[in-house]
Amino acid sequence: MGVTMREGDREYFYHALDKYFPGMKNKYIRTYGNAYDCPSPNNDRLLDFFRKYSTRYGIMHKTEECFRYMHTFPQKYEQMSFAEFLTDN
Repeated sequence: MGVTMREGDREYFYHALDKYFPGMKNKYIRTYGNAYDCPSPNNDRLLDFFRKYSTRYGIMHKTEECFRYMHTFPQKYEQMSFAEFLTDN
């Protein structure tokens, strides 16, 4: 468990840290630098918790299961324009 930080996201996140948690930005920079993948130091414990409770409550969480489910959605159609919506209603 953790976060991914794309260019732009990282700057936004660091700005929010400065605003709401002064001093934390430097800790994140020392730990993750400019890394894209920023795993939690508690990754294993968090994943165990996530799997346990997802399974207990019947929440789909296995990657292959989620992707298989995504492919069951009907084909997407082009989104209607607002003007078309107004004329149809």
